[in-house]
Amino acid sequence: MLVQELNTLDIECLPAKIPASIELDLTSLTEPEQSIRVKDIELDEEITVLNDPEQIVAKISVRHAEVIEEEEVLVAEEVEEEVAEAPAEASLPEKESEKE
Repeated sequence: MLVQELNTLDIECLPAKIPASIELDLTSLTEPEQSIRVKDIELDEEITVLNDPEQIVAKISVRHAEVIEEEEVLVAEEVEEEVAEAPAEASLPEKESEKE
């Protein structure tokens, strides 16, 4: 899973040099826990990044799947069966039409 940890950069430059956006090549991130840091961002020489160079911009993280015990699955299946077998709610009796 790709985790973006930094959304903005603090920079110092002339107004004409302010980038509208910054694109990063993420193809180097192929293994868990690999990251791109602020120091890895290449910008124009006239732009100074004020963020900590070691700050992580994006990284690959592993999301561990939760193991569901077989017993829990069986209980869930039993509940579903009970719901399926339960009688439908009795319909309300129709009102008798009024006598003339």
